[in-house]
Amino acid sequence: MATYQQEHKLLYFGAFGTGSTSVIKALTGQLHAVQVPEQDIYDEAGARVCRSKHTTPAELKRANILDEETYGSCFKFSTVRNPLDFMVSEYLRSKNRWYPKLDDPDFWLSKAAEGKRKSVRISGTASFPEWIEYELGNSKERLLHSKYIEDADFVMYFDTLTDDFAEAMKRAGVRKTVTLPHKNPTKQRETDEGERIDFTTFYDKRSAELVYRAFRSEFEMHDFKLV
Repeated sequence: MATYQQEHKLLYFGAFGTGSTSVIKALTGQLHAVQVPEQDIYDEAGARVCRSKHTTPAELKRANILDEETYGSCFKFSTVRNPLDFMVSEYLRSKNRWYPKLDDPDFWLSKAAEGKRKSVRISGTASFPEWIEYELGNSKERLLHSKYIEDADFVMYFDTLTDDFAEAMKRAGVRKTVTLPHKNPTKQRETDEGERIDFTTFYDKRSAELVYRAFRSEFEMHDFKLV
């Protein structure tokens, strides 16, 4: 989804798995921003041209939700995350949150593509390296979050999100103090003492190489940490 705040001309693109829920909560709850679009948009042929969740800049422009002048005048920002870190959280979400609800007809997975359902099914019993092999073993290079920073005036990083969000507000001219709530944490990434487990401990040489190969351009663009 994209989040638009008219007074300060803010336009935030919420990339999946980057703390976007927290940012959106702050913008809508404290600055009265709105989410655009409110629902998926389809063309006359029934093809989706803009999704309502995790909307990209390209989709928003294609759907012409904001006119060209308004879009151009907005302070546009989003968040990126190290793919190695992201894939660990994605695996744990799939294994611990989604797999137990795989056969629940009221859960979103019931309407998901078969490929996604198979991935979740495998995560339920597979080790992390085994799941990565399934996900990326035959994968060509792809983008993860970079498609969300097209036209961006400022890029935030997941590892430093609180500080980066404060800097984004400063650059956008927002004088009011806006704080980030912590939403959608991956509990399985924490020890019993509440300390976050380093993502590098999940990897062996093969799985790390597969992630780097699949998201090579992201690593090179953002100088992300390697295992």
